[in-house]
Amino acid sequence: MTDNRESTNDPPVIHTARLSEEGRRFAQQCAVLTGFELFDLLATGMADLYFVTARDQVGAAVLDAVLAEVDRDLAALSGTDLEVARALTYLWYTGAWPRLAPEAHGKLRRETANVEFVVSPDAYTEGLVWRTFNGHPSGAKAPGFATWAFKPAAPSWPEPPEPVAAPGPLLKWSDFPSALPPSAVFPNYGSA
Repeated sequence: MTDNRESTNDPPVIHTARLSEEGRRFAQQCAVLTGFELFDLLATGMADLYFVTARDQVGAAVLDAVLAEVDRDLAALSGTDLEVARALTYLWYTGAWPRLAPEAHGKLRRETANVEFVVSPDAYTEGLVWRTFNGHPSGAKAPGFATWAFKPAAPSWPEPPEPVAAPGPLLKWSDFPSALPPSAVFPNYGSA
């Protein structure tokens, strides 16, 4: 890094990498596909790289058409567009561009090989898959020094649905003589 200060009293000039407007728009459209918030996608730092990768793999016209359809009606995707949307989702979750279905790859008429590849070493560590279960990529992004000594946080599950009365008679374990009662399989069943 060069120091472009005219005198020692001037603050240093710091050059930072900025996210392009195309990368931001791409991440915003992909948030619908991944189920993550825009903030989470931008926090990976992969938006520009993923945008360039997707454009190189399927072509700018196809990518623009698929992303426009995602903005309008996700359920309307079909055929090749659905395969491209699946590939974009896979890219965000794993950091790898997947092998497309042969029919879709043929319709795209791309000269690129139809093989799966990891986009970059950083893409693997920033994959959304790790965030889905509060995990971390082994050997790449440790949870922190000595965190193994602490009990993991309890997973947060959504509230269970309200029970709905089912039509018909109430069945009991005794109605099924060949079935084991829950207490035989789960010793702590019913003790709360």
